[in-house]
Amino acid sequence: MSDAFTNNAARDTQIADNLPQPFLVASRDTGEDFTPTFVPIHRPKYKPGIHVLRCVAVRLRHMFGGHKLELEFEFPGTTDRVRAYLHMGRGPKPTVGAGSRYTQLWQEVTGRRSTRMPSKVFRWTYFECEIGDVAKTHDGKDQEAYSRVQNILQAVQR
Repeated sequence: MSDAFTNNAARDTQIADNLPQPFLVASRDTGEDFTPTFVPIHRPKYKPGIHVLRCVAVRLRHMFGGHKLELEFEFPGTTDRVRAYLHMGRGPKPTVGAGSRYTQLWQEVTGRRSTRMPSKVFRWTYFECEIGDVAKTHDGKDQEAYSRVQNILQAVQR
C-alpha cells in the first residue's frame, strides 16, 4: 500500500469523524460499507377548512415528470407550515398558460398582466387557502394522514 493511499485514507477518516450524523462515509482502506438510516419527514396535521396563511417560501421542483411550483405557507403567529403545488408544465422549461392557476394568482397578487411572471411576488403574501388531509400515496397505498393546501382561493390584503 502506498503512502499516498494511506494519507488519503487517514484524511477521509478524519473528515468522516467531523461530519454531522446522517452523513456516513465508507472507509477506503477497510472496504467497510455503511447502512443509511431512514428518518421520516414530519408531516403536520391541521383542522381541515379555510384558513388565512402567509406564503414564506417559493421553490421550483421537478416532480412526477413535470415542473411544480412549491408554495410553503405558514399559519400566522406560528411556525407551523403546509405546502401547495402549482403545475408548471411538462416540457424542458417551466411554462404556464393564460388560464392556469399560476397566472390567475399572479395577476390577482400584482394587479396587472404580463408575459414575464416571476414567482417571487407570492412570497410574504397572505392567501385564503383550503386545508385538507391526504391519506393515500400517489399510487393509492394507505399512509399516515397529513395536511396540505388543497386549493388557494384568493389573495388577502393585510
